[in-house]
Amino acid sequence: MNIAIISTRVNVFDSLSQSLSVGGSNCIRFDDGLQLARAALRQGFDVVLLDAWAGLDAVRPAFDRCRRLPGQPVPVVLVGLSADGADLELAFELGVDDVVTAPIDDAELVARTRCAARRAHPALMRLDDQIVCGAHRLDRGTGTAFVDGEPIPLAGREFALAWLLFSRPGTLVTRREIACEVWLSSEDIVGRTLEQHVYKLRKKLRLHGAYGAQLSTHYALGYRLEVAPDCAPPPRAGSGQAADGAAPRHGAAAAFPGPSGPMAWLHG
Repeated sequence: MNIAIISTRVNVFDSLSQSLSVGGSNCIRFDDGLQLARAALRQGFDVVLLDAWAGLDAVRPAFDRCRRLPGQPVPVVLVGLSADGADLELAFELGVDDVVTAPIDDAELVARTRCAARRAHPALMRLDDQIVCGAHRLDRGTGTAFVDGEPIPLAGREFALAWLLFSRPGTLVTRREIACEVWLSSEDIVGRTLEQHVYKLRKKLRLHGAYGAQLSTHYALGYRLEVAPDCAPPPRAGSGQAADGAAPRHGAAAAFPGPSGPMAWLHG
């Protein structure tokens, strides 16, 4: 999980990132909302933590910036706010997703951050070794992908790539991140191989929108898996299929009006 932390206090960032990194999260510090907004053009974030030690008035400009980040809305958690009832009420009226009051408890911080990220993607159900999103299901235990119940053969790195993308729906996953996590290499070395894997994965898993998920390319930056709100699988052939044999455009497909542990399987 990619976490953006807006704080001018380096010691606070170090403390927060140390607590969150235990669960494998990657934390990046920004001084203000403008820095984050610029970074969000190149990299996606699953949740934003906003250091609120100076009070609500001081963090409101940064919060407003967070609400205008590109892509799907990113949940914002205020951290270090006083436990005063009036402050908490005003924070939620502003639209924050959650609050961790001072003094910060590590377990509460991790739990509320994870919950905020999960609530941002209600269509996604993730178990320890499975991801289920509408018609798509990934089983990490067997390295198998399914589309509408049909098993889809994937090579090891194809499955690793699919797991990474489905783990972060609505988030821009950069080419650098993919190269590092799937190939354990740099973007320059992976190059065209990455694009070929994305092309094959998009075709095999039918990530064109008709089954509730669409994989979009952001030139020179990376890829984003867009998931329809309902994420509902379309009916099988014979139950409303178009007369010309084309995939029916209904349900989840309507949300896309037009084109626009997986390491164990790396050598499968």
